[in-house]
Amino acid sequence: MNIGVIGGGSIGLLLAAYLRKSNFNVNVYTRSKQQARQLNEAGITLYRNNQSEVFTVHAKVLDEACDLSDAIIFVTVKQFHIKTICEQLERKSSIPRTMVFMQNGMGHLSLIKKLSIETLLIGIVEHGAMRLSDTEVCHTGVGTIKIGAIHGALSVSGYLWKSLNSEDFPVVILNDWLAIMERKLVVNSCINPLTAIFRVTNGRLISNIFFLNLMRSVFDETVKSLNLDAKEGLWEEVLLVCEKTGKNRSSMLRDIENGNQTEIEAILGYTLRKGEEQRLEMPITNFLFESIKGLEQEEREKGE
Repeated sequence: MNIGVIGGGSIGLLLAAYLRKSNFNVNVYTRSKQQARQLNEAGITLYRNNQSEVFTVHAKVLDEACDLSDAIIFVTVKQFHIKTICEQLERKSSIPRTMVFMQNGMGHLSLIKKLSIETLLIGIVEHGAMRLSDTEVCHTGVGTIKIGAIHGALSVSGYLWKSLNSEDFPVVILNDWLAIMERKLVVNSCINPLTAIFRVTNGRLISNIFFLNLMRSVFDETVKSLNLDAKEGLWEEVLLVCEKTGKNRSSMLRDIENGNQTEIEAILGYTLRKGEEQRLEMPITNFLFESIKGLEQEEREKGE
């Protein structure tokens, strides 16, 4: 079975490596010719627990591929690239009947629902991963891949989930994907912006009482905007993620440090819009949103 992965970032490389480890043929679709060439020459090097493995993959530039003949394609690009990806997919002569979108936040749902595909799946990634180069990725924390169907049947790809699922790379099938996405959005809203602003690892948000108090304020505003129940159980989940990924530097922090655009629009932007619809006051969330946008502008202007 041929499996496609769109995106050569940390999650794309991590997923492609574990798919190859599960004996699937993997096509990685990149944005740049340079990365495609390097992946074809060197494969993907996966680092975990001070050990490394190399996996061969086929790579090509997404924009140059006339058709996508893979059985299933995973889309692992950042949320703000989804509009461009959807436009590129519409220009292909053929695309797979099953696609899995694996983005943070929820701002992209309205876009992907317009795609004419038979089975549209959502993937929620809870692994820690860091891209070291165009061909190297470090698996920094074992989490879970959670898969749910927006429409279509998950059973059509049952063999894939069973084969991919392992102790190092667990896969869980969801019935209520929307509820799980909202819970993940709460976790991202609490952790990513604060770590990016204060330049700290995830664990510092619970070991520093002042950061912890701020995180609780963001949490309270977020769950209210999303009308979520089981509030205290969800707060415990946020604390557990901070603990389990204590040494990790969030993707938003790394984006700020590298002068890249963040996914703040898809995370806090989404919750702010939900709050606006209900005329809620969300001062802490708004402060964090404006702060991240300001940091993005500062880094952008440094590079000009």
